Amino acid sequence: MQQADVDTGSFRTHYYAAGPEGAPVVVLLHDGAWGGDGQVTWSEVMQDLATDYRVYAPDLLGFGRSDKVVYLGRAPYAPRVRQIADFCGVLGIERAHFVGTSFGGSVVLRAAEARAWPAASLTTIGGAGGPFRTQRGIDVLGELQPGEEYLAEVVELLTNSRSGYEDNVALRRTNTLAPGHYGAMVAPRLKHPEGAPAREPDGFPGTLRDADAPVWLVEMSDDLVIEAGWAKEIATAAPNCRVLELAGPHSPNLTAPTELAGHLREIFAEA
Repeated sequence: MQQADVDTGSFRTHYYAAGPEGAPVVVLLHDGAWGGDGQVTWSEVMQDLATDYRVYAPDLLGFGRSDKVVYLGRAPYAPRVRQIADFCGVLGIERAHFVGTSFGGSVVLRAAEARAWPAASLTTIGGAGGPFRTQRGIDVLGELQPGEEYLAEVVELLTNSRSGYEDNVALRRTNTLAPGHYGAMVAPRLKHPEGAPAREPDGFPGTLRDADAPVWLVEMSDDLVIEAGWAKEIATAAPNCRVLELAGPHSPNLTAPTELAGHLREIFAEA
C-alpha cells in the first residue's frame, strides 16, 4: 500500500493507494467515527480489490492526515463532495467506482444527487445520506470520549463485537491524537444556546433520481447505526437506486472484507 499527499483546492488530502496503474479505478470513502481514515476502514478490502483494480482510499477533511478543516453552518457532506471531485481532478481520474461506508456512504449519495464525480457506479454501505440514523448510533458516535474503552464501544457498534478488533481500536486511538482531529469532530456540534436550528430545503432522497450513474444501496441485516428498511425507503423515492441486502453488522468492510470485495466486484461488473 502506498501513501501520498495532494493539494485538493485549498487543502491537503492524504490518501492510500494500491493496485496496478492503468487498471479500472475504485475510490473508497471511510466511516465518520472518531479516529476513522482510509487505512483503518478499508485496508483489507483494498488488498483484495487491488488484484484487479487501482484502488484509492483518501482521508476525508478533518480525518487522518488530511487537513483538519471545519465548515460551520453547512451540512458536513458538501465540502467532502467537493474534496473528492478535486481529488479525482488532481490525479487524473476520468472514471471510477465510488464506494463509501457509513458517513462515507452518505457522502457518496450526496455526490450522486449532485452528479459531482466521474462515476461508473456509486455504492453506499450503511450510509443513508443523513436521515434514518438510530438513536443509539447518534448517542454513541456523538460522545467523543478519550481512551480505548470508548473506542472499543464505537467499534462494537460498527461490528457487533467487542473482541477481534483490537488492532482497529488501537489505530483509531492513534488517529484521535492527531493535531486538530478532536477539534474538527467537536466543532460542528457546538450550538448557540439561543440559536434556532438552521434548516435548509432538502429534497433528498428524491433528488437521487438525478444521478447519472448506477446507485447501489447496501443494507446490512444487523445494523445498529441505521434503521432497518432505509434502503427500500430511499429506493421508493428514487426508483433508479438498486438495493442489495446482506447479512451482518454495520461495517462488513471490517467483519467480512473478502465477502464484501466479492459483492463489490459483482456491482462493478454489472455497472
